[in-house]
Amino acid sequence: MGVCSIAGGTTDRVDMVQDARVTDQLKVFHDGEKRTIRILLVGAGECGKSTIIKQMKILHKGGFTDEEKIEQMRIIRANTVHAMQQLITGCNELQFAFDEKEQEWTKEVEAIQETDKLTEGQILAIENLWKESKAIKRAVERRSDFYLYDSFRYFLDRIRISYQEDYVPSNQCMLKSRTATSGIKETNFIIEEVPFVMYDVGGQRGERKKWIHCFDGVRSIMFVCSLAEYDLVLAEDRNKNRMEESLKLFEGILSLVWFRSVLTLTSP
Repeated sequence: MGVCSIAGGTTDRVDMVQDARVTDQLKVFHDGEKRTIRILLVGAGECGKSTIIKQMKILHKGGFTDEEKIEQMRIIRANTVHAMQQLITGCNELQFAFDEKEQEWTKEVEAIQETDKLTEGQILAIENLWKESKAIKRAVERRSDFYLYDSFRYFLDRIRISYQEDYVPSNQCMLKSRTATSGIKETNFIIEEVPFVMYDVGGQRGERKKWIHCFDGVRSIMFVCSLAEYDLVLAEDRNKNRMEESLKLFEGILSLVWFRSVLTLTSP
């Protein structure tokens, strides 16, 4: 009986120690959760939300991982090709004619499907159109009449660099790259020992219904709007001005019941 009693007492003491450890761990977790500042980034598509996330990574997380750099390299190359394809589409819509030589280049560019690697002929076709085509230059001047993402000049000027075999994107290149955010992306970082969680959610119309899942526990909402959008159109609706869409969205967000006790910040 004595042996059983000792064993039972030892087990009880072990359980008590484990319970105390769990309690301490839960307290640390809850204290950390109370200190954590959660910020939800909202705004229309291509307003700059993902760029803010990238800036936080550069400033407070030591930059990007090797995997992120490889992913961004592919995005940058796709951005470059798609920019020229968008310009060609713009020329066709605006009825800006290409001469015979330029038509050969446009066929070469329009046929590109795999953007990770280009042939010398494909790179040359993009370069020639960008540097020599009067139709492309006219389309750039009329870019508010069709969809074209913001950093097209930057990447078209650097196509040779982007397609070098040993190319590694710089922070500047990664800040300028563009890909539509789908769903919800979470980024954690610390500023002066204060933990932050920043949520990036898709800004296109079809993505906005997913924002509702981010409201719980959010202390601040940062509404992002690009001042360069004043004469540009939406990717998903070429009849809708981006600035007007942003203003309409901002008014709608302020009216939502979930935001009545949340600090709203604006970032142009």
